[in-house]
Amino acid sequence: ISKTVLVKRADNFERNLGDTVSFWMFAEELAMVTDAGKQGYSNLRTIMRTGWDLGSLFGIDFASDNSYSAIVDINICCMFCSTPAALDRYMDRESIEGGNITRCLLCPIDDNLDSEPAIFKPYTDEQNLDIKLTLKKIMDDTYTADGQLQPTRKLEMEWIDSVVIRWCNKKKKQAKETQSEAIKTFYRRSSATAFRVAALCYYLYQLEDSDEELLPLYQKRCIRIYHFMADYTLTQLLNRWGNRYEQLNAERQNDGYSTKRDNSLFAQLPDEFTRKQISQTCEKLGLTTSPRQFIYMW
Repeated sequence: ISKTVLVKRADNFERNLGDTVSFWMFAEELAMVTDAGKQGYSNLRTIMRTGWDLGSLFGIDFASDNSYSAIVDINICCMFCSTPAALDRYMDRESIEGGNITRCLLCPIDDNLDSEPAIFKPYTDEQNLDIKLTLKKIMDDTYTADGQLQPTRKLEMEWIDSVVIRWCNKKKKQAKETQSEAIKTFYRRSSATAFRVAALCYYLYQLEDSDEELLPLYQKRCIRIYHFMADYTLTQLLNRWGNRYEQLNAERQNDGYSTKRDNSLFAQLPDEFTRKQISQTCEKLGLTTSPRQFIYMW
């Protein structure tokens, strides 16, 4: 999909429904997404970053009458299936440094020689009925009878705030002790991902049974879900990209420009020097200004 078409669809939804809705994107092979993204008009790396947060706007503005111009809030939920090699091609240096990796939940599936092949069976009548009833409840919570959006429902999640703060403080301490830039960067969105999973589960528990007496039980379960998902997400990110992120961060730190006198051309020369020595030192420091110009300035 091109960025122009995606912006047009998001804008149309907002105009017709009066609010932002989420897109769902699925690919059985991540390589298809990588190949499509090679074309500039369909490279969605930036949108995948802004699409992770509600309220992060993306806009395009063209003078052509054949194009489309708008500033919209694009939200995307996506699921990509991939081999490790295809994932490395998709999550290149730009994605690692740009933050795409921290906005994903990585779920590796072990494929050992002694593992049995997966067996897929059709849903039973009871399972199909349960799925349909649950989806109907979700759709009724989302759309009115005439196809308009229901008012936004605010989910009360203050009860988990202290749990989130304690987990984040624990990871901050770990980052300080290990001096790990990867942990320092990855733990924040790992916590945000886990919070979203816990919030979704809390909503689904209430959708199944809205008895207020059961809320403490739901909250206890969701706290366990948050802890598991936060640790799981962070562990998977570190296992996959931790070392690579540390390397790229070290390169970025070393690329900083230094203005110290010790690195200047004049400081590198002896008290008495020839024009040839200036030329050699300029070449060593990668300077393109001619020695004649330096002598004139001095």
